[in-house]
Amino acid sequence: MKLPFFKNFDGFVFSCDHKILKPDPEIYNILFKKYNLIPDECFFIDDKKQNIEAGETLGMKGFVFNCKENRITDLIKKLCENNVLIKS
Repeated sequence: MKLPFFKNFDGFVFSCDHKILKPDPEIYNILFKKYNLIPDECFFIDDKKQNIEAGETLGMKGFVFNCKENRITDLIKKLCENNVLIKS
């Protein structure tokens, strides 16, 4: 499924494609390996706190985003606080 905002990201790993569910650390390790990433240089957005916490244990920064509880401005603020570049 391609959503319009996907164009703003460099890449993705979908757990369903690998048959591994978050918060299993292996799915995060697949992401790091696929894109040659350093965890503490990554920012992770998810709608479940336990998934963010799992990423944080591996060194990632993250934000729990839920459309019912957050505004997009909350997410943009968090991205800016973490020096995440936003493509336009």
